[in-house]
Amino acid sequence: MKMDQKMFDAGMAARRRVLGDAHVDRAAANTTPLTEDFQELITTYAWHVWTRGALDDRTRRVLVIGTMMAIGRWEEFDMHVGAALRDGFPLLDIRETVIQQGIYCGVPAANTAFHYVQAVVDKLEGEGVDINRAGL
Repeated sequence: MKMDQKMFDAGMAARRRVLGDAHVDRAAANTTPLTEDFQELITTYAWHVWTRGALDDRTRRVLVIGTMMAIGRWEEFDMHVGAALRDGFPLLDIRETVIQQGIYCGVPAANTAFHYVQAVVDKLEGEGVDINRAGL
């Protein structure tokens, strides 16, 4: 039984909206008895946060991308940059987030982030995803 079914369902809807069905379906398929409770926990609480009305998805994306860069969680950075670009999020906004964070997190972190962003862009373009380059 889910911790809180209503929160879980709202969290799952947000998770699918932000990361896309394919990613969430892969995560669900890879769930094991060892990770099942953790998947329920992050869906119920971490993803439910995305349903709060005070911040829009754009603001939350900028915060998450910037935070993942700041703490050097490159696998999560990569995942959120890819999900954002697949959803039409402007590459310009990602660039500006990395530059802004570079001032506060340091040039090496920004340099690494730009390498990750370029790799994600190259991968997505190879898959035929149209990258929103407005303003660049």
